[in-house]
Parts: sequence; structure tokens; C-alpha cells
Amino acid sequence: MNPTSHPYGEEAVTRWPRQPCGEGYLCEVYAQPLDASPLLLLASARLNSPRLVLRWLTGRAVRLSRALDPEPGAGPWPTAALRPAPDDAPSPGVRLRLWAQDRSAHEELLRGLRTRELVSVTAADTGVLYTLTARALPAPTLSAAR
Repeated sequence: MNPTSHPYGEEAVTRWPRQPCGEGYLCEVYAQPLDASPLLLLASARLNSPRLVLRWLTGRAVRLSRALDPEPGAGPWPTAALRPAPDDAPSPGVRLRLWAQDRSAHEELLRGLRTRELVSVTAADTGVLYTLTARALPAPTLSAAR
């Protein structure tokens, strides 16, 4: 990927090797504190098609971006309680919001899902790595069908 084509950063979308596909896709959103605390599962879903996966991941990215980087007047927080972040501060909310609007990144993610690759979108601040993933569920084995 070309970092200039994705303003949220080159490392934000990662694809891993193919996995055999069973029935649908498993999607997850989690937060990993960088201090070696346990991984926190924030949301998960089992979906049937790549388009539904994209819609779900986009919705979760927008929701998480609003929680991490609230816009004054658009959420439950009083405007007086919000302060602008320094320009050099990491901004996972902005990164996720930009990914949610990037149609070329969405097409790339769909291609990965259709070829049964594990796909992910990541964003980090100084203390937490946020990851949205989707992967094809493995095909059921003969012994599991009994």
C-alpha cells in the first residue's frame, strides 16, 4: 500500500494468509493495552457475506472513532468538557474515521475477504492498540458434522 493513498497510515490495514472458508465470517473489535494487560473484546459478530462484513466493520469504526475522538456538540459530552488534542498526539479516532470513508480501502478489504484472507484495521494511541478484524470461518470437519 502507498501511504499517500491512505491518510490514516500504511499499517492501518493488514492482510494475513488465506484460510479455508466455512459458513461466513467472524468479525471482532478489540483493544489491547500496551502495558501487557489482557486483550479486551469490544464487539463481535458472525456474518454471511463480505459486504455485510464491510458494513459492520465500518459501523464499528465510526462508533469507536466517536468514542475516542468526540466532536463538540455531537455527543453526550458538554462542549466545555472537551479539549483539543495537540497536533502531534496520536489520534486513533481520526484514523478510524478516515478509514470508514475510504472507498478504495473498502474495495481492498472486500478483495481480501473474497480470497479468504484475514483482514484487519488498526489504530493506536499512546496506551492502547485498537483492532477491527474479519476472517473466514474454517470449513467444518467431518468429525464435527457427526
